[in-house]
Amino acid sequence: MATSVRRNCAYCVVALFCTRIRAVTTPAVSAVAVEAEALVSAEVLTASIDSMSTPVAAALAQAIDPATALVADTAQPAEPLPTELAPATPAEVLEAQPVEVAALAPPVEVTAEVVFVGYGITAPELGYDDYAGLDVKGKIVLMDPEVPVRPGDPAGAFPKWRPYSFHQYKLENAFDHGAKGMIYNYGPIGNPNNSYREGFIYHHVGAAVVADVFAGTGRTYAETIARIRKELKPRSFATGKTMTIKNVTEHHPEGVGYNIVGVIPGTDPKLREEVILIGGHLDHVGRMWELMPGADDNATAVAVGLGVAEAMAESAIKPKRTVVFNFFGSEEQGVAGSKYYVEHPLFPLDKTLVFINMEGPGGGDKISASGAKTYADFWAFIERANQKYVHRIIGGGEAAYPARPRQDSAWFFWAGVPSLTFGAYGKNAPYPTYHNTKDRIELIDSETMEDMARLFFMAIMDIADEEAVNFRVAEK
Repeated sequence: MATSVRRNCAYCVVALFCTRIRAVTTPAVSAVAVEAEALVSAEVLTASIDSMSTPVAAALAQAIDPATALVADTAQPAEPLPTELAPATPAEVLEAQPVEVAALAPPVEVTAEVVFVGYGITAPELGYDDYAGLDVKGKIVLMDPEVPVRPGDPAGAFPKWRPYSFHQYKLENAFDHGAKGMIYNYGPIGNPNNSYREGFIYHHVGAAVVADVFAGTGRTYAETIARIRKELKPRSFATGKTMTIKNVTEHHPEGVGYNIVGVIPGTDPKLREEVILIGGHLDHVGRMWELMPGADDNATAVAVGLGVAEAMAESAIKPKRTVVFNFFGSEEQGVAGSKYYVEHPLFPLDKTLVFINMEGPGGGDKISASGAKTYADFWAFIERANQKYVHRIIGGGEAAYPARPRQDSAWFFWAGVPSLTFGAYGKNAPYPTYHNTKDRIELIDSETMEDMARLFFMAIMDIADEEAVNFRVAEK
């Protein structure tokens, strides 16, 4: 009987884009708030708002009202959460979750010689310096992302190189060496994840520009990079090519990211102290949705998460354990939102059984998960739900985050929380869509999203009802 009810509720998730947006206007500013009726019986949605004194904070405080917009009528309201799991009050919400946002450069133009500097690294302790013997003052530097050693290096050398793989380090090191501009062989894509230095211009390029820079120098890019990786010795050189680069951008150090958290309290007096966390990041690459819509990265994940929340909230049977829906801000700017949550958790991390993260769940007809092989006991719930109700091709690999954080699940994984990232694959887009203008809804497979919502609903409800659950591999 219970299984039948749950299955029927899960299959009600058809309209996945289920939130309504309403404008909240104050004399000084118009804010937009999510009226998420999908999160019924959720006692509060928490948002990160810089200060209650600002017009935006006041507007969001009005919009995110646990007594109105976020709590729907239920026949049998759940008992209040225990103190250690109780959501923040509206006043506490307005003090929580500030996230610093990376900055962009002001308008600037540079014409200068291009100097190839390998990976842009100065690491005396490793005996490696891409800038050694070069004068890059006033010039434009060309460099690759990452480091010459890969995370899977059999000698285990990567951890020593890891700090030099961050975009921020590379830009700041170029600036410190006196360069006026930087062309980054990264894409070309839109990516706000970097530092800001006044008067310094930063630009992404791709293979065509790199080939032009190398043309006529007597060297090729592929051979040069291959030798750096093999010998772990710099191969930097002045190219003799002059380039003009110009960006018209804005610097907004006052930017604030938001983490949105919804809670469906567990019904069991003891088991409700344990948390199942599901979510994904809210942001794409800036407030320019018509130009850069970010449909699969990562609007699809938010839609799937809200679909699960809607089904669970409307179900006549509630989970015994607490289910938390967490949508992170500033993922594209250094994975800052999830980092802040891990450092300031609203629910104890040692009581968080698993984090189900989503990245691009609408980009194919098959479902994959990093971490499937790492957390076999959790994966058994996913496979069982798929075999009974969904019947999709699913699979996955190990959970491994040795390099710089690129997904919200990395911070939870490093904090000891079993973490998996789900996505879709199997349909190749007719053109690249990652962080460019072509990540649009026309390419989204909504049926895969619908099935993923069903899969999560069934698996989470089954996990929530288990008498004892421990997915932490090291503790077994």
